[in-house]
Amino acid sequence: MIFGQTVRFQTLTIKDGLSQSATNCIYQDKLGYIWIGTQDGLNRFDGVEFKVFKHIVNSSESLSSSFINTIVSDTVTGIMYIGTQNGGVNTYNPKTKEFLPINTITELKDATINSLLIHNGKLYIGSSKQGLYILNLKTKQIEKFNHTNKFPGKRISKLSIIKDNIWIGTEGQGLIIFDTKNNKYTHFVK
Repeated sequence: MIFGQTVRFQTLTIKDGLSQSATNCIYQDKLGYIWIGTQDGLNRFDGVEFKVFKHIVNSSESLSSSFINTIVSDTVTGIMYIGTQNGGVNTYNPKTKEFLPINTITELKDATINSLLIHNGKLYIGSSKQGLYILNLKTKQIEKFNHTNKFPGKRISKLSIIKDNIWIGTEGQGLIIFDTKNNKYTHFVK
């Protein structure tokens, strides 16, 4: 804090247009919009008002779930990736203003996605029950790290990048450090 300056906070609530009071994630895009993921919708705040996006039944162009857990954006294309509860991963294209589910990963169509991370052109997807999935954003090739190849993290809660290593926090399964250069991992348990 700089001496002599007053720090001011603004509280935004349901009264201001926020769709729900439980906030799971916050992201600012390249255009300056603040995106807030809640348990009942994805909220875009422009500094003045909210626009709320929710799942619309029988609409293929809406979010697959209104319960938003995580948001990340591709800095090259501007496309946002949104992890949901029981709805897999959705994309949002700011140019076309369309939401689309990622249907190329059928195992994650109805999955809960707890964490997303983009590193070196790949989308790392941490799920609550299906392990780690890696989607090459250019080739659309998918790599799976789950029970089928004895990956120790079935229930992933958080992904974080430090240098070229992805640190994977799990729910009761310890810590995993994933070397992105060699696609190898080290598992730390108690």
